[in-house]
Amino acid sequence: GYKPGRFSFNVSGGRCEACKGNGYRTIEMNFLPDVLVPCEECHGKRYNRETLEVRFKGKSISDVLEMTVNQAVEFFENVPSILNKIKVLQLHKIGATVEHTEWRRKPESQVGNRIG
Repeated sequence: GYKPGRFSFNVSGGRCEACKGNGYRTIEMNFLPDVLVPCEECHGKRYNRETLEVRFKGKSISDVLEMTVNQAVEFFENVPSILNKIKVLQLHKIGATVEHTEWRRKPESQVGNRIG
């Protein structure tokens, strides 16, 4: 199976190396503000092809990180170790996508262990 780092866009292994896991590339415009464009390699998904092929209940890590907190609660309803953390966010009415929450790093490693 894969190690937790495979599902982190912060380190080599699973992230898209073309954009270093950012999902976009910066085009410097000299006298104008820089322009951000989606990465041509990962199309903004932040991970390499091999990582995106790994599925948990039909979803890739990129799909999971795009979920709202409410969608994640429903998706992980049978995975208590992850569900309990997401429910805290739901209780406090945090409506951001899963990717934009602080708890994301630990559950991604737990998801990696379950699917790897």
